[in-house]
Parts: sequence; structure tokens; C-alpha cells
Amino acid sequence: MTYQTRSAQEIIETLRSKGFDKEDCTLNWKQVAIPLAVELNKSFEQQHNIPLSMRKVCYKRFLGLIGGTCITDRKTSDGKTVKDAFGEPQKHFSSVKLLAMFPKKPTKDLKLLPKFMKQYKIDGLNIR
Repeated sequence: MTYQTRSAQEIIETLRSKGFDKEDCTLNWKQVAIPLAVELNKSFEQQHNIPLSMRKVCYKRFLGLIGGTCITDRKTSDGKTVKDAFGEPQKHFSSVKLLAMFPKKPTKDLKLLPKFMKQYKIDGLNIR
């Protein structure tokens, strides 16, 4: 069995071509968020000379930023929050919120929009 890998830019373009930037859809965390965080981490390392010891920290912070922004309460078509068996709101990984984090036009390196990059914490990364 072969496993075909897609670049982060291809993932974003595919989701946009299917209309998931306008209509909310639940995405798979492992297939979407993790490759995007890896690619964001690579482009961030190239821009800022990140020490080897801090690369995993950068990656985890990108995952946290994606999760904190894109994991939201699941809503019904009439706008009500869906609850689970215990009365807690169900969560899902929102395609609309994810695609809103990235520029509409494809770029050479994967980058977040400036308003989301401001939320990325660079404290303690030893950026020169």
C-alpha cells in the first residue's frame, strides 16, 4: 500500500476548491493540522534562525495556535450548539476557521495572515 503525501499548500487549495472556506466542514486533525503545522514550522525556521533545541517547541506552538483558533463548538443548521450525552457542547475542527488563517492567494512559503501570526508566541525561542 502506498501513501501519497500532499504539500500543505495543496491541502489548502483542495479545501478551498471544494468550497470548505464558505461552508463549514469538520476536518481530520491528523491529515490537515499536523502537516500544516510542520510546513509552518519549516518556513518559520528558514525566516528566523531557530536553534535545533527549540524546533519542537515552535511546532507545538503552531499546533496550539491552529487548535485554539479552529476547534469550535459544533452548530446545527439553525445555529444551536450541539450537545453530547453529558450536556457538554460537541467540538469540531472547523474548515472555515482554518482557511481564514491563510492568505487566499498561494505563496511560495506557507505563511499565516499577519493577524494570526501576532498571536504566535515567540517568547523564549531565542530568535536572533
